Amino acid sequence: TIQRSPYPKAGTRNAAVKVGTVSVDGGPTTWITLPGDARENYIPRMDFIPGTQELFIQQMNRQQNTNRVWIARVGERKAENIFTDTDAAWLETNDQVTWLKGNQWFTWQSERDGWRHIYRISRDGRQMVPITRGDFDVVDELGMDLKRGVVYFIASPDNYTQRYLYEAKLFGKGE
Repeated sequence: TIQRSPYPKAGTRNAAVKVGTVSVDGGPTTWITLPGDARENYIPRMDFIPGTQELFIQQMNRQQNTNRVWIARVGERKAENIFTDTDAAWLETNDQVTWLKGNQWFTWQSERDGWRHIYRISRDGRQMVPITRGDFDVVDELGMDLKRGVVYFIASPDNYTQRYLYEAKLFGKGE
Protein backbone atom coordinates (compact mmCIF):
# COMPACT_ATOMS: atom_id res chain seq x y z
CA THR A 1 0.00 0.00 0.00
CA ILE A 2 1.34 3.41 -0.94
CA GLN A 3 0.67 6.08 1.67
CA ARG A 4 1.35 9.62 0.53
CA SER A 5 2.48 12.03 3.21
CA PRO A 6 3.00 15.69 2.34
CA TYR A 7 5.84 17.66 3.84
CA PRO A 8 4.82 18.69 7.38
CA LYS A 9 3.91 22.31 7.97
CA ALA A 10 5.90 24.37 10.46
CA GLY A 11 5.10 23.30 13.99
CA THR A 12 3.68 19.91 13.02
CA ARG A 13 5.33 16.54 13.50
CA ASN A 14 7.29 14.85 10.73
CA ALA A 15 6.17 11.47 9.52
CA ALA A 16 8.23 8.64 10.99
CA VAL A 17 10.33 6.93 8.31
CA LYS A 18 12.06 3.58 8.16
CA VAL A 19 13.53 1.33 5.51
CA GLY A 20 12.71 -2.33 5.07
CA THR A 21 13.11 -5.07 2.51
CA VAL A 22 10.75 -7.85 1.55
CA SER A 23 11.08 -10.63 -0.98
CA VAL A 24 9.23 -10.18 -4.28
CA ASP A 25 7.60 -13.51 -3.42
CA GLY A 26 6.21 -12.02 -0.21
CA GLY A 27 7.00 -12.84 3.37
CA PRO A 28 8.05 -10.82 6.37
CA THR A 29 9.62 -7.36 6.10
CA THR A 30 13.15 -7.03 7.41
CA TRP A 31 13.43 -3.54 8.90
CA ILE A 32 16.86 -1.97 8.65
CA THR A 33 18.15 -0.40 11.85
CA LEU A 34 19.17 3.22 11.30
CA PRO A 35 20.06 5.34 14.32
CA GLY A 36 18.26 8.47 15.39
CA ASP A 37 14.66 9.50 15.89
CA ALA A 38 12.60 8.35 12.91
CA ARG A 39 10.69 11.67 13.01
CA GLU A 40 13.82 13.82 13.09
CA ASN A 41 15.64 12.17 10.17
CA TYR A 42 14.74 11.92 6.50
CA ILE A 43 15.51 9.19 3.98
CA PRO A 44 15.66 11.40 0.88
CA ARG A 45 17.25 8.80 -1.42
CA MET A 46 17.97 5.09 -1.54
CA ASP A 47 18.78 2.74 -4.35
CA PHE A 48 20.26 -0.66 -4.98
CA ILE A 49 23.99 -0.82 -5.63
CA PRO A 50 24.14 -2.20 -9.20
CA GLY A 51 24.32 -5.99 -9.44
CA THR A 52 24.20 -6.51 -5.66
CA GLN A 53 21.73 -7.26 -2.91
CA GLU A 54 22.73 -4.05 -1.11
CA LEU A 55 20.93 -0.77 -0.54
CA PHE A 56 22.68 2.60 -0.66
CA ILE A 57 20.74 4.81 1.77
CA GLN A 58 21.06 8.55 2.37
CA GLN A 59 19.81 9.72 5.78
CA MET A 60 19.59 13.44 6.58
CA ASN A 61 18.88 15.11 9.87
CA ARG A 62 15.96 17.53 10.14
CA GLN A 63 18.26 20.57 9.85
CA GLN A 64 19.52 19.04 6.57
CA ASN A 65 23.15 19.82 7.38
CA THR A 66 24.28 16.21 7.86
CA ASN A 67 23.89 13.43 5.28
CA ARG A 68 24.85 9.96 6.49
CA VAL A 69 25.39 7.30 3.85
CA TRP A 70 24.61 3.70 4.77
CA ILE A 71 24.96 0.36 3.04
CA ALA A 72 22.55 -2.37 4.11
CA ARG A 73 22.36 -5.93 2.81
CA VAL A 74 18.91 -7.17 1.79
CA GLY A 75 17.45 -9.41 4.49
CA GLU A 76 19.72 -8.04 7.24
CA ARG A 77 18.84 -5.48 9.89
CA LYS A 78 22.29 -3.98 10.30
CA ALA A 79 23.43 -1.03 8.16
CA GLU A 80 26.99 0.25 7.92
CA ASN A 81 27.68 4.00 7.90
CA ILE A 82 30.33 4.35 5.19
CA PHE A 83 30.40 8.13 4.79
CA THR A 84 29.03 11.30 6.38
CA ASP A 85 28.87 14.70 4.67
CA THR A 86 28.30 17.79 6.82
CA ASP A 87 27.95 21.52 6.31
CA ALA A 88 27.44 24.31 8.85
CA ALA A 89 24.46 25.62 6.87
CA TRP A 90 22.70 23.16 4.56
CA LEU A 91 23.29 20.18 2.25
CA GLU A 92 21.54 19.04 -0.88
CA THR A 93 20.70 15.39 -1.43
CA ASN A 94 22.71 13.55 -4.04
CA ASP A 95 20.56 12.45 -6.95
CA GLN A 96 23.38 11.54 -9.34
CA VAL A 97 25.33 8.82 -7.54
CA THR A 98 27.14 6.56 -10.00
CA TRP A 99 29.04 3.43 -9.06
CA LEU A 100 32.47 2.96 -10.67
CA LYS A 101 35.10 0.22 -11.05
CA GLY A 102 32.99 -2.76 -10.01
CA ASN A 103 31.21 -0.82 -7.25
CA GLN A 104 34.47 0.04 -5.49
CA TRP A 105 33.87 3.80 -5.88
CA PHE A 106 30.84 6.08 -6.12
CA THR A 107 30.42 9.68 -7.23
CA TRP A 108 29.21 12.39 -4.88
CA GLN A 109 28.53 16.12 -5.19
CA SER A 110 29.54 18.32 -2.28
CA GLU A 111 30.40 21.91 -1.37
CA ARG A 112 32.91 20.82 1.25
CA ASP A 113 35.70 23.03 -0.18
CA GLY A 114 33.38 26.05 -0.57
CA TRP A 115 32.51 25.22 -4.19
CA ARG A 116 30.12 22.58 -5.55
CA HIS A 117 32.28 19.82 -7.02
CA ILE A 118 32.05 16.17 -7.98
CA TYR A 119 34.05 13.70 -5.89
CA ARG A 120 34.91 10.03 -6.10
CA ILE A 121 34.49 8.18 -2.80
CA SER A 122 35.75 4.69 -2.04
CA ARG A 123 33.12 2.15 -1.05
CA ASP A 124 34.42 2.10 2.53
CA GLY A 125 34.30 5.92 2.67
CA ARG A 126 37.96 6.25 3.59
CA GLN A 127 39.07 7.98 0.39
CA MET A 128 37.44 11.07 -1.10
CA VAL A 129 39.11 12.34 -4.27
CA PRO A 130 38.01 15.41 -6.25
CA ILE A 131 36.94 14.68 -9.82
CA THR A 132 36.48 18.41 -10.44
CA ARG A 133 38.32 21.20 -8.68
CA GLY A 134 38.73 24.95 -8.93
CA ASP A 135 37.16 28.23 -7.87
CA PHE A 136 33.80 27.53 -9.52
CA ASP A 137 30.62 25.55 -8.93
CA VAL A 138 29.61 22.55 -10.96
CA VAL A 139 26.24 23.93 -12.05
CA ASP A 140 24.90 20.71 -13.52
CA GLU A 141 26.24 17.20 -13.99
CA LEU A 142 25.02 16.16 -17.43
CA GLY A 143 26.19 12.57 -17.68
CA MET A 144 29.09 10.18 -17.90
CA ASP A 145 30.86 8.19 -20.57
CA LEU A 146 32.05 5.24 -18.52
CA LYS A 147 33.94 3.71 -21.46
CA ARG A 148 36.02 6.89 -21.81
CA GLY A 149 36.04 7.42 -18.04
CA VAL A 150 34.75 11.00 -18.08
CA VAL A 151 31.96 13.07 -16.59
CA TYR A 152 30.36 15.96 -18.48
CA PHE A 153 29.27 19.03 -16.54
CA ILE A 154 28.29 22.68 -16.88
CA ALA A 155 30.27 25.37 -15.07
CA SER A 156 30.82 29.15 -15.20
CA PRO A 157 34.34 29.66 -13.87
CA ASP A 158 35.09 33.09 -15.32
CA ASN A 159 31.75 34.76 -16.04
CA TYR A 160 28.58 33.83 -14.18
CA THR A 161 26.44 34.99 -17.12
CA GLN A 162 27.97 32.35 -19.38
CA ARG A 163 27.84 28.58 -19.07
CA TYR A 164 30.32 26.16 -20.56
CA LEU A 165 30.41 22.42 -21.13
CA TYR A 166 33.39 20.63 -19.57
CA GLU A 167 34.59 17.10 -19.10
CA ALA A 168 36.79 15.71 -16.34
CA LYS A 169 38.35 12.30 -15.94
CA LEU A 170 36.69 10.15 -13.29
CA PHE A 171 40.11 8.86 -12.23
CA GLY A 172 42.15 11.96 -13.09
CA LYS A 173 43.57 14.86 -11.10
CA GLY A 174 40.45 17.04 -11.12
CA GLU A 175 41.47 19.05 -14.17
